[in-house]
Amino acid sequence: MSISSLIHSQLSTLHLFLSTPSTRTPTILLLIASFGSSLHHPVTTFFYLAVIGESAAISIGTLGFIQGLGGTVGGPIVGWALDKFGPWIPIVVTATACSLGCLWRGFAKNLVDLQMGAILNGVGVNLWTVVLGHLVKSFPPNKRSEVLSGIGVQLAVVQIGGKALFPLIEYTLKNLVGISEDLLRYRLHMGVCTVFCFYGTVALFWDRRNIVVKRYSSEAITTRVLKEKQSDIFDVEGGLATSLDDKQPLIGAHDNVDSSNLERTVEMVERSNSVTAANPNQDSSNAQNGVEYKHTPLPSTNDATDRIQMNQSSTATKYKKNQIITTTILSISLLMQSLSNTILNVLWPLLAYDQFHLSAQTFGVMTLISSVVSMKAVASFPLVEKRVGRVRCAAAGFCVASVLGVLFCICSFGGDQNASFARQLTLEGNEVSRLMSWRSGQLSLLEIDTNASDLAFFQDYTVIHDGGNTTTAIYDVGNTTVIETANTNQRINKVMDEEQPSSMLYIWHAISAIALQASLSFLEPSLKSILSIVSSSSDRLTDKTTTTSLGSIMGFMTTISNVGGMIGNIAGTWMYKSSRDITSGHFFIRQGSLPFFVCAVLLGITSFFIRRLDEPSDSYLGEVEHSSTSKTNDTDLVSTSKISNASESRDGCCFGLREHESDCTHKHD
Repeated sequence: MSISSLIHSQLSTLHLFLSTPSTRTPTILLLIASFGSSLHHPVTTFFYLAVIGESAAISIGTLGFIQGLGGTVGGPIVGWALDKFGPWIPIVVTATACSLGCLWRGFAKNLVDLQMGAILNGVGVNLWTVVLGHLVKSFPPNKRSEVLSGIGVQLAVVQIGGKALFPLIEYTLKNLVGISEDLLRYRLHMGVCTVFCFYGTVALFWDRRNIVVKRYSSEAITTRVLKEKQSDIFDVEGGLATSLDDKQPLIGAHDNVDSSNLERTVEMVERSNSVTAANPNQDSSNAQNGVEYKHTPLPSTNDATDRIQMNQSSTATKYKKNQIITTTILSISLLMQSLSNTILNVLWPLLAYDQFHLSAQTFGVMTLISSVVSMKAVASFPLVEKRVGRVRCAAAGFCVASVLGVLFCICSFGGDQNASFARQLTLEGNEVSRLMSWRSGQLSLLEIDTNASDLAFFQDYTVIHDGGNTTTAIYDVGNTTVIETANTNQRINKVMDEEQPSSMLYIWHAISAIALQASLSFLEPSLKSILSIVSSSSDRLTDKTTTTSLGSIMGFMTTISNVGGMIGNIAGTWMYKSSRDITSGHFFIRQGSLPFFVCAVLLGITSFFIRRLDEPSDSYLGEVEHSSTSKTNDTDLVSTSKISNASESRDGCCFGLREHESDCTHKHD
């Protein structure tokens, strides 16, 4: 698994996206929108804290819940619209909503404004769903893992670029431009995303002709398959073989070949009957000549067909049962992955601020490193999957994530606290009230006009000005709440010792958080790859006349992810706030560690259930693909097993449980 092979694989996938006219502009739109969002990602939580106050953990969870609700409701809708109308309409609607939501949020002055922005962004987050579904529908099944992993890596690359620029932009705004007010700098970071979203929306209208397709062309897909493999060509939407000359379906091509045994059987039965009718005394003459002849009647064609139909019906019933169980387990697994990922993304900046007193710039550097490691994990997914198998890959990923979750709790909450630095506060109550705070080697200044009453949230201070010359600062030192008031022409200087985590605890916290983030990022394409295959093959098996609705399947998976995100936002912030007040006892339930420990337990349980599933069988997808295109006649039923042998090596994306009868005849890697 060399770096060069990973780079070559990702460049090939990117070239595939950009060289296809219908996927070029949507891919570019998704990449630049992700780049814009990554520019403000490290500061988003700090922006919320500056707008609505520092006791805002539950409110931040509510904002995430609203946005997740939009994705949950909108996921199936955009998936249906993708299948019904093509990609252009749902992409334009979601991209426009994303642009307006980012703009509204950037100018937010209170919680209500943030909630309105979250509603618009709840529609906008479906942009990722519809573009991903469009990419999956545009390429054949044997490219499924490469497409999912490829777009994930490409998004990670542009996000790394945005996060790498954030510390530089923050330093420039604060030290070179001279913007000392935190909230103003945060607004600039949050608002720049709008520019990229609007640019992508305009590009969609410019390239409308290439994107507008009401139906995904099987001919275009099979042409791409032909370029990679000069052999039989299969339409991934309908499973039909296609002629290279006239592009017409050859539905019976395999049937005519594989049904030869049945035709010979019918011919022998007819010949035997005709001989017996023409020579009724043939048996007696043979007996007289000493020749013993036994006439063994061949089974009738109808009887053989009935038995085959019963066998096919029984097999289909087993398949359907296994698919329901498998889909349920994998859906719950995706829910657990999304829940854990949301809790980590939402609570990590809060933990960094509350527990380690990190600034937005320092946290931005940590998220940059995390994105680089996560990109490497996602890029290695297809190679790991091919080596160990689809299900084993997912099970191992959940097991590793569970262990890393426990390690994260130990590293973040189990270390010793050192009283190693002092907080210095200077409070003035003059014509212009000032609050100066010196913490962790950094000086921060807040100035309030004395002509009007005001309430401000500054770092972890609550500052109240009564409209005269009196200023009050409220803040916490450890478990103690301190209230300081400066009257007219009065200056208060106070120095207090505070507990700060040790240096090694900083390092281990960062390492464990980055590793946990990478493992959760690895799991997402793994689960979505398996689920898309299982769901689509189940649809083909139960309804032989229905083509695969990959857009709806991608919408279904997005809905599951959004439900997990909604639960993670509400439950995670509630558990964090509840356990944050616990300062003694086991480190798994104190100082905000409870949600992370719960995630570790859930990930471990999920790994156990996934390991109960069997590895995919290479022949299963071939059987399912053939069953979706064959007619329900005698010839098709007889030839099913033979056609599956011809196509069993096309993808290797089939799936079954251990009780499946094909496990007796196929070896697993």
